Amino acid sequence: MELKNKIKRVAIYLRKSRNKEGEEAEETLAKHRKRLLDIAHKNNWQYEIFQEVGSSMDEMRPEYQRMMNKLTDGIFDAVLSVNLARVTRDDAETPKFMNLLRQDDILFVTDSERVYDLEV
Repeated sequence: MELKNKIKRVAIYLRKSRNKEGEEAEETLAKHRKRLLDIAHKNNWQYEIFQEVGSSMDEMRPEYQRMMNKLTDGIFDAVLSVNLARVTRDDAETPKFMNLLRQDDILFVTDSERVYDLEV
């Protein structure tokens, strides 16, 4: 079975780093949101959006924490994000996130629609 066919419900995670010169957080988030929603709609996936502005090095991000709690509850089949760096870059948090996905058999999908199964 193709991995995409295993997915019914996704956590869409959107994060924008704090503003850089000439770049608006809302503008960037809107572009990312549209791209990820297009993917979810195309694949008929149910979704919940988790969105915030902040550093991926900050483990206390409220939307990230809310998503992590829901992932452990088994609500989602996959996390859909622009890329892993949008979710976390922290040396301590990245392995925790990856282990959670692996343990709970949750797939990771990027905006290029590449599906990663961390159990393989």
